Amino acid sequence: MIYADYGSEHFAPEEIVSHLHGWEITRSCELYPEDFNQNSWENFWHGNPRSREFGNPVNAGGVKLILQNAQGKKVMFIYLRTDAVQTYKVLKDAGKTPNVIVIQDHGFGGNWTFFGGGEAEEDSPLYLLAVDSLPNYILVGDGCTTPWNGYTAVTEAAEFQGMHVNNRTLYKLKR
Repeated sequence: MIYADYGSEHFAPEEIVSHLHGWEITRSCELYPEDFNQNSWENFWHGNPRSREFGNPVNAGGVKLILQNAQGKKVMFIYLRTDAVQTYKVLKDAGKTPNVIVIQDHGFGGNWTFFGGGEAEEDSPLYLLAVDSLPNYILVGDGCTTPWNGYTAVTEAAEFQGMHVNNRTLYKLKR
């Protein structure tokens, strides 16, 4: 799982993981642009000047965590403090297209563009990047984000903490 968000005030992946009840960090290591065949965090920012209104490559970073639950299942969790849209492109170009992505449109700013679907789908740079290789799942912020076309809800809404408390629903791509 890869989480890209330039909006956090401090680089605290442990705080995000604390909301994944039943999982604990067993290993961690810092990540660098070179881990993604890039030479700078600058490459993780979209060319649109608005992408720098809320985040900046100077504050970028990354960490890879190995999480484990009580049953012994392990999951790799990558947290990147980068622009989500351009990070998706970097991952796609490297052949590492995510299986699950979070789309969350906030009504009070914080995103330089829209992520969601519906009528805004054609205006979503993230959707336009993903359309030829859509992820199997999207985790959608309820109440402020429309799921992309072609996805069906597979869970009830669950509350996630963060900058804002939001319910999110997991959707699966209909194949």
